[in-house]
Amino acid sequence: MRVIQTTCAADEAEALLDALLAEHLVGCGNLIPGVRSRYRWQGDIQDDEEVLLVMETTKENAPAAAARLRALHSYDVPKILTLAPSACDTDYLRWLADVTRPGGDCGAEGAAARDAEADAPDAWLARDPLPAEPVAIVERWLGEAFEARAQENPHAVALATVDPDGRPSVRMVLCSHLDAAAGRFTIYTNIESRKGRAVRHEPRAALVFHWGARQVRVEGNVEPTPDAQCDAYFASRPLEARLGAWASAQSEPVGSRDALLEKLREVALRFGAKEESDPVPRPPHWGGLTLVAESVELWVSRTGRIHDRAVWRRSGSGWNATRLQP
Repeated sequence: MRVIQTTCAADEAEALLDALLAEHLVGCGNLIPGVRSRYRWQGDIQDDEEVLLVMETTKENAPAAAARLRALHSYDVPKILTLAPSACDTDYLRWLADVTRPGGDCGAEGAAARDAEADAPDAWLARDPLPAEPVAIVERWLGEAFEARAQENPHAVALATVDPDGRPSVRMVLCSHLDAAAGRFTIYTNIESRKGRAVRHEPRAALVFHWGARQVRVEGNVEPTPDAQCDAYFASRPLEARLGAWASAQSEPVGSRDALLEKLREVALRFGAKEESDPVPRPPHWGGLTLVAESVELWVSRTGRIHDRAVWRRSGSGWNATRLQP
């Protein structure tokens, strides 16, 4: 895969891409990430503003696509790199915009591209020795994901459990609390739900964060979250969410949505709750599940699928780090 980049006026971007795609110079056109273009949300773009377009194409088509771009407009001559950026990773695209600037370091082959990765985000993961502690890095990555606003719920995780009958199950939930010092990841839920029943039978579980070119895998044992912590978090939830915790028997069948909404109205009347400030007690079946990490794997996408992976496993009061092949 090759990457072509060029600057152009925002109001020309769509026409440029249409012209290239019409001539089949940029593959099938389903991978067209851009920095500050109308194809990637980066805030409001004025039509007279210059943007950087980043386009993926095949190695064979790259020279023809670059030549066509030069003919179509009079802006910077495109540079070609052997790189494959993640369309979701804004940090990577900012770095790509920097290394492909006029006078920047533009490698033409995979080895040169990997040399350029020495200055890419998270380049530390390619170096030895590995950091002594992983969870603080997870906490930092999570904070950066919130700041980037690249996805609606950066704290969403895939939580995998095993049912009493041995069936695996996975679902997306929110990791609402991360204790980096203790390596504890907490979700809040109906503890009588399928996942609640599963971890009572088999407390071993796993979760995954994913942010563009970054992935975190955590495995460990699940234990109940202390009541005081659950009470404090429940009180911070919006009124409808607190009422819904009483109304919904999570994972159980319901006749219709109208029936569920009627249960919600009945709960609101029962507690006399109309305003956000109205108190609603925490249901006895609602609480927290805290996964205490026994292993943490960090993964960063790299050129040519030669990704960086490392896993940290608990050892006494510390961690042992091991680099993994991709």
